[in-house]
Amino acid sequence: MLSRLSGALLLGSTWMCAGVAVGYAITSVPVLLVLGAFVAIVMFGVTGSRTLVCMAVVLVSALGLLRRLSSGGRVDYDPLLLVPLALFALAFLKHRRTATLDSRLIVFGMTGLGSILVVASLINGLSASSGYALGMTLMCLTLMIAPTVGWLPDIWAILYRLLPALGLVLATYGIVQFFILPRWDASWMIASGLESIGQPFPMYVRVFGTAEAPGAFSFLLSVCVIVAGYRAMDTSFGLSSRLLCLTSIPVISVALFLTGVRTAIVAVLLAVAITAAARRSPKLILGCAIATVAVVLFLSFGVGQLSGTESQTFSARRYTEFGGLEDSSVRARLALVEVLEASLTSPLGSGFGGSGNSVKSVDNAIVNMAVVAGPLAFLLFLTVYLVLLVRIVRGMGLVRTLEDQAAMSAAFVGLVYLQSGNLTISTTGLLLSYIVGIGFLRQSKCVTNEDCYGESASPYLRGQYRPERLNSS
Repeated sequence: MLSRLSGALLLGSTWMCAGVAVGYAITSVPVLLVLGAFVAIVMFGVTGSRTLVCMAVVLVSALGLLRRLSSGGRVDYDPLLLVPLALFALAFLKHRRTATLDSRLIVFGMTGLGSILVVASLINGLSASSGYALGMTLMCLTLMIAPTVGWLPDIWAILYRLLPALGLVLATYGIVQFFILPRWDASWMIASGLESIGQPFPMYVRVFGTAEAPGAFSFLLSVCVIVAGYRAMDTSFGLSSRLLCLTSIPVISVALFLTGVRTAIVAVLLAVAITAAARRSPKLILGCAIATVAVVLFLSFGVGQLSGTESQTFSARRYTEFGGLEDSSVRARLALVEVLEASLTSPLGSGFGGSGNSVKSVDNAIVNMAVVAGPLAFLLFLTVYLVLLVRIVRGMGLVRTLEDQAAMSAAFVGLVYLQSGNLTISTTGLLLSYIVGIGFLRQSKCVTNEDCYGESASPYLRGQYRPERLNSS
């Protein structure tokens, strides 16, 4: 009884802090501040772990826009950034742990990696910004295994229904942003000083939508367009629902192209192609071929028309021409080799600390681990990453339902994004890590349950994971 009471007091106080943070970030009016705390206390009493995770997912997808609306420009760190982190933390505390699957290798790897990160950060010194980056990274690492070990609920069935509609809303705002560029977005571009996202004028901007960077926004759109594609083929839904998903695909795709993130196009096409090849599905192969042709045609003719002939920031050349060493993205990726070599000489890295409110980050989550925590952390994270990647890819040919296929494809996209950016120190990384965790969970269930095998799965994949020990028993 005492433990329950203390737990309730802890969660209640945490929710109150979250409510006060939201109220403070949105407005300085005391009435709304008190109202935010009151709503937080009430929601604590009636909200379960599944609802908390759903709230965190929706908030992550719109957090950048909410911050710009509340600040009128860029705010490096404000209490609103802590709300998604608090929601996931509360979901951990409120969720009743379920039966775990055999994932000891991943759990041990993540635990060791987290320990090294904490030690390296303490030795190299902690500030407010580096402490936030450490907390966010640890939460992302935990979310990658939390659904599988039973620490968080699996809400993919909800996201499978929610993401197409959410993607349509996000994409619509992204397209409006490109052609109109609202005042608050322009103010954020000026204050941020980021030259890679263009100029604060309509049709001269790489769309960052409701996020705070084109890369983060493109990840949200990539997951949404994948889920919309599978939902459109899912006959278990009504015709009107499938038509809505089918309609959302071109809208989301246009916004995705306007972000100018080439990783997004590659990740989505790779996910569909690998699934089609692994399952030997004529429908998926045909769909992949049609999607590829549509992408080529749009990149050749549509992008130039959308961006305008005078726009140098965003044009068809970004996708259709490869600049070699003159391409800034290529130069940045090649520079990662030198960064990795320099980082491997420091046993515990150099920590997250940067200048002012900034933190150290390079455009690769694995290499960034070497920078902040040294070679051992790099090897551990690389091992865990490869294990996850192999299991996700093999699982793409095993799962039976379109819902599970969508989960595996979305998880694969998340793993690809970790190679082109370091989203683990951003709020979008929370959603990315949770989706990777869901994919790992769905694949883990299939290797212990023969009913998960799809009839079209390749014989190699079926033989590789067929649990003979269960049949013999």
